[in-house]
Amino acid sequence: MPKTIERPGPSSAPDSHPIPEAAALPFTDADRHRLFGHTEEDLAFFQTYQPVCGSPPKDEAGSKELGDRIRAVPKQCWFNARRAVMRLKDFAGASYVEGWAVCDSGMMIEHGWVVRDGVLLDPTLPTGVEVYFPGLEFRGRDEITAFLATPQGKKCKRTPFFYEYGWGGWFSPTMRQAQVQASDFVTKRFCTSR
Repeated sequence: MPKTIERPGPSSAPDSHPIPEAAALPFTDADRHRLFGHTEEDLAFFQTYQPVCGSPPKDEAGSKELGDRIRAVPKQCWFNARRAVMRLKDFAGASYVEGWAVCDSGMMIEHGWVVRDGVLLDPTLPTGVEVYFPGLEFRGRDEITAFLATPQGKKCKRTPFFYEYGWGGWFSPTMRQAQVQASDFVTKRFCTSR
């Protein structure tokens, strides 16, 4: 018989339903993936496109200029950033990045931007973002095209790529890490008493 743990609180009475020990948190990544029925191929995919660009300095003037060049659409950050890399000749080798951004107000958002020559360019929000946390990086037009040719990528022609990494991108260790780092930043920067 498997070991069990009791639910905390008043429902710990003898007639309560114990929780199997295997259901106790924290799950390891391997346990989490087994619960969702992921294959070894899925696990290999979740490790792809991990960012190497870090969070370089942002060029606000360059971001605005890029937004004007591609006619950036508000609230369409992924498409704006992807459009810059896919359509502008001088951005063919730039990285398309998806991750988390923290606005000056303290609000965390899932976001997409471009990194070229060690400079961050955000055509959608040229100002108003305090910090960026990369979760996935597609280096240049070739990697975007390669991703879109995969079975997962074929589903993402009209959506952010991280959608294929589980809810909120959480099956990608780096997308999950970006969200945790953004949350920690918000807590330290905006939620501590002074």
